[in-house]
Amino acid sequence: MFCACSACAILFPDGAAAANGPQRYVRVRSRVAALPEAAVSEHDLARLGAPVRLAVLCPSTLHDTLFMVYPSAAGPAESRASLETWRELVAKRPELEAVRHDRDAIIADLRTPARAALHVSLDVAYELLGTLRSPNRFAAFETRLAALQRTRAPHG
Repeated sequence: MFCACSACAILFPDGAAAANGPQRYVRVRSRVAALPEAAVSEHDLARLGAPVRLAVLCPSTLHDTLFMVYPSAAGPAESRASLETWRELVAKRPELEAVRHDRDAIIADLRTPARAALHVSLDVAYELLGTLRSPNRFAAFETRLAALQRTRAPHG
């Protein structure tokens, strides 16, 4: 992602392909949508190799990988999984098919019995992860995550 401002957004088409072929840049529309509770499980995160129960999952065709970013004492930590493993998960969980590679992410928060999974655009995911670089990183992260969970729309 190069820029998420509204001024740049009006310059680019919505889809990955326009009438005259694929575009180098496309618009990323901000979104926050709730996924069903069973969309991502602890078993799924473990299979992907995520070492924690709170992760932001960002599939990337461009890099042929699934980026997994999660909070740590030093700020955001990143690990990767194969895109093939992600595709296997999507095949079992049809609600994840709407996640657009290189444009969307899943925030999976499985730390409490009130499990939550959100389908968000990359700009929203980056904003959340950016709070982990602030002096009060965990408080800022939790505050922003709670706000996202309150403002989510139904998935679809």
